[in-house]
Amino acid sequence: MIYLCAFDTDDQIRRREATTEREKLMCSWGYKFEQYLAADTPVSKPNLSVSVNEKEEYCIVLKGRLDKHTLLYSAEVDGKDPLYNNNRDKDPQSTQCYSELKTSRIITTERQHINFCRFKLMKWWLQSFLVGIPKVICGFRDDSGIVRKLEVFPIPEIPRMSRENLIDRKIVVHLVVFLNLLKHT
Repeated sequence: MIYLCAFDTDDQIRRREATTEREKLMCSWGYKFEQYLAADTPVSKPNLSVSVNEKEEYCIVLKGRLDKHTLLYSAEVDGKDPLYNNNRDKDPQSTQCYSELKTSRIITTERQHINFCRFKLMKWWLQSFLVGIPKVICGFRDDSGIVRKLEVFPIPEIPRMSRENLIDRKIVVHLVVFLNLLKHT
C-alpha cells in the first residue's frame, strides 16, 4: 500500500507569501462566485447574506482503479447539480452529479485564448478527470470581479480544446508509470 500526502514546495510557499493584495482579491471573487451558484441543499437558494468562508470545502472520498492500482483518494468538489437525475445512476459512488465552479478573466485576445486553453483548461481537466466530475462551469469576469458570462466546459471535450490532442491519455499513462515506480521503490 502506498500513502501519498501533498506538501508545498519552498517555491510554492514563497509564492503564497508574496501574493499581492490584488491576487488575494481575485481569489475572493472566485469564492464569492461559488457562493452565488451553490446552496446548502439542492432545493434551497444560495444564502448571499453571510460572509464567504474561504476555508470551507466539501470533500468526497473515492475508490477506483487505474491499470493494476487500486486508488483511495479524496477530492474537493464545489457543488451538486440540482438538475441531475440521481435515478439514472445506479452506482452509489458516481460523481456525475457534481460540478466544478471556476472564474477566469474575460478573454479579449487570441494570446489569452491560447493560454486559457493550454494552462487553465488543462489544469481544470486534471482536477476533474480522475474524480469523474463531468463539467466545469466558468464565470468569465471583468477586471472589477463582475461575472459577465457563464460557460460550461464538458470534461471530455477539454483535451480537444488544448493544443495537444490525446493529452488525457498521455497524462494517465504518466500517472500509471509513476504509480508503478512508487510501488516498486
